[in-house]
Amino acid sequence: MKTQKGFTLIEVLIALLILAFSMTVLMESWGGSLRGVKKSRTYSVVTMLLQRKVTEFELFNKDKGADEIKEEDHGDFGKDYADYTWEIKTQPFTFPNMLPAIGGEKQNELAAKIVKIMTEYFEKTIKEVTITVIYKPGKKPLRYTITTLFVDFNQELPGGI
Repeated sequence: MKTQKGFTLIEVLIALLILAFSMTVLMESWGGSLRGVKKSRTYSVVTMLLQRKVTEFELFNKDKGADEIKEEDHGDFGKDYADYTWEIKTQPFTFPNMLPAIGGEKQNELAAKIVKIMTEYFEKTIKEVTITVIYKPGKKPLRYTITTLFVDFNQELPGGI
């Protein structure tokens, strides 16, 4: 009786099946890692571009009053970041109603008057600024937004304070 050396067809097929399954799992893992790296790169670029636009906005408007700031502006980042654009929108700051916190207008007339004066002052000297970076990698653009406050420090305090 001869003993056979080598693998049977079944053993070879099982080995190929295990190899194919392992390669599929590895390829999926590498693909997920690559998508994660791309997403991380996009977040880093968007963060840098948002920071850049906030700094540019602050420098461009540092000597302007709140009423002199453009309500809307938009543009791109040039050929280095061809897939990215930006837009800036400003709106008046809305100070929250503080009268209920002091017991209402009738409870404390002096405090109500101070709250009213300060509310008018804040709404005149502060603007809410929304800066958006739009990334267009394909069909659907992705929007990343940051909101900050612009304060006009050149305004005089009410009542000559």
